[in-house]
Amino acid sequence: MKKHLLYIISLMITLLIFVSSICYGQIDKVFADHFADFDENYWVKMDAVTKTWPSANIGKPKSFNISNQNDTELKLKLNNENNNYFTSEIQSKSFFGYGTYKSRLKVSKGDGIINAFFLYSDTTNKEEIDFELFAKKGVNGHYYVMVGFFIESSTKHIYEIVDLGSDNINIDPTDGYHNYTIEWHSNYLMFYIDSKLIWAYLPYKTINCYVNLERKDVTNIPLPTRAMNIIFNHWIADGYWYPTELGLPGQGRNFKDSTEMLIDYVQYLNSESNFIDNNLFNQNNLLSINPNPILNASEINFILDNPSKVTLTVSNNLGIEVKRLFDNAYFEQGTNKISLCTSELPSGVYYCTMSSETNRITKSFLIVR
Repeated sequence: MKKHLLYIISLMITLLIFVSSICYGQIDKVFADHFADFDENYWVKMDAVTKTWPSANIGKPKSFNISNQNDTELKLKLNNENNNYFTSEIQSKSFFGYGTYKSRLKVSKGDGIINAFFLYSDTTNKEEIDFELFAKKGVNGHYYVMVGFFIESSTKHIYEIVDLGSDNINIDPTDGYHNYTIEWHSNYLMFYIDSKLIWAYLPYKTINCYVNLERKDVTNIPLPTRAMNIIFNHWIADGYWYPTELGLPGQGRNFKDSTEMLIDYVQYLNSESNFIDNNLFNQNNLLSINPNPILNASEINFILDNPSKVTLTVSNNLGIEVKRLFDNAYFEQGTNKISLCTSELPSGVYYCTMSSETNRITKSFLIVR
């Protein structure tokens, strides 16, 4: 009986590992690509008209611009003569979880054209996190971006359409290269352009935003939790739903020229327990911040295997140190608790780094006002 039970448990574990590999593939903790070449070990191409791989209109011609001495850009070209291409798209082969996603892009102009940098889980319960830049100006003469997320199980698309010409942002996304960042964590989702926070969603707070096609107050709608691919695409938005009061996105099928979206680089850094990675979870437990997000004060807990000198710092989203709590101070073995006052810091994402004689761990936290 005991042997049969062990055999059944063994089969169940094997099946679980097999199913996980099908659903998620390889879940990576760190990733970066400067697109010196199109690496088919990392990416696949897609053309959404023919649905064939790898026939997308994506190229690396000799006429590529040089972004610096060593790197070149990847070009996603859209040519709508005779409606040849609905989209040019690349998708990562690996899957990624909670953490920071950054990309440097030069987006195109065009009536009805979308330039997108997003995360997507193409499973039975689809989930998505989006940066979608409209290539046409709105009725007020400003460019706009749609940021948000979608969870198929709840049939809700939660998003905001942000005016990039507003006084506090004032960005023209078609004027050269800009940096786009997604901060995706279990308890918040934040979007940045050139290190400027443009929108944040926290499930436990009430926020007024778009839900599908109408604005309403929402709260307690959970964030995506599934491992996702990184996707870039450049596509015609005709026939797809967006709120129309801003005059966006325009009529893509009227677009008859060629246009290009350029990708300089993309990078990902894991900063939370990444789904099924128990070793990473245990490592992250060595440094914790509670509560997180923080209003004015919190508590930092860190665990030392042995007595050690410790340096504890706080840095902002640009990597600039804004607070040094301890500098080479002595702490005993075991759990140590430190109070963290954040009343003098503005809202945003920060990073707490604990450096001991044997370890260095960084944990992100969010300050909200």
